[in-house]
Amino acid sequence: MQIRRPDVRTSVDLSIYGRGLDFDLLSRELRVTPSSTHRTGDTMRSGNPFPHDLWSLGSPLPRSEPLNSHLLWLKAVLVPHSDFIKLVKQGARVVVHCWVQADADEFEFSVSPEALSVFIEVGLPWGISAIIFGAGQPQQPFSGGFNE
Repeated sequence: MQIRRPDVRTSVDLSIYGRGLDFDLLSRELRVTPSSTHRTGDTMRSGNPFPHDLWSLGSPLPRSEPLNSHLLWLKAVLVPHSDFIKLVKQGARVVVHCWVQADADEFEFSVSPEALSVFIEVGLPWGISAIIFGAGQPQQPFSGGFNE
């Protein structure tokens, strides 16, 4: 009997939502280049307008890396600037999106306390979005998550 190891993909994104966001200030203070930015009214892929400004930073790590690795990357980016993030939160919504996608009937993953500490040190809630496809089944995703 061969045990099939599930194909699990993970990623982490930092999103800052608001009105009149200073994209240059965010990039300069966090010392990173965003993955994407959008202004209120820009057109989304769906064709609908963005309801707010968005500054977004996605993990550069491969999606095959465990969620723990993505969170440790995020911690290295954010923790040195935690005071700035707390200041940004006063006028904007700051969200970390944690993504897990698995092609399996069931799977498990773990995250170290060190990786989770980014949420405490920066003062953000932790949430996860999961997309699970049953192994060998038609790909009809189940998605669930929370972030506040």
